[in-house]
Amino acid sequence: METEGSIPPSWCAKLADANTEQAVQTIADLVVETQRDTIVGNQYINLIATYQQYISIDTPFFLSDQTKFPYKPKNSRITYIWMNLQKNQPTIQGESWWLSTSSIRNNRTIMSTIQKAKEKSKGTPSSMSNTNIGNSNVVRLYLNVTFVSKVSSPD
Repeated sequence: METEGSIPPSWCAKLADANTEQAVQTIADLVVETQRDTIVGNQYINLIATYQQYISIDTPFFLSDQTKFPYKPKNSRITYIWMNLQKNQPTIQGESWWLSTSSIRNNRTIMSTIQKAKEKSKGTPSSMSNTNIGNSNVVRLYLNVTFVSKVSSPD
């Protein structure tokens, strides 16, 4: 029995299908456009490179668990694609994952190091909150550093 203002179950199924279809179309659009030399493809490439620099981890952010990055931009097409890639489990590969590289061997990005420290300290009094992680990223961006070697010595 349906009450006034409720959504019929058949409509819910159609909405779920529409959301899935929209996600698939958006991901397909990303893949096709990045393979072409078009303005839209170049915009995607630049957005993904900017996200990778903003997220600042050692691995491609599309392959990472997005719940570990509370400081990620909330409302954007790239975040939407990332969320749906994680939810539906397809993987996309590219020739270049726009990863920052360092000439120093075994160098790590600051945010990867902070993420590992957060996981190690989970459940302890010194555990880091999502706000701490986000603030750390803001400071990292302000200082314009990506790698640990830029702010510490090997000692």
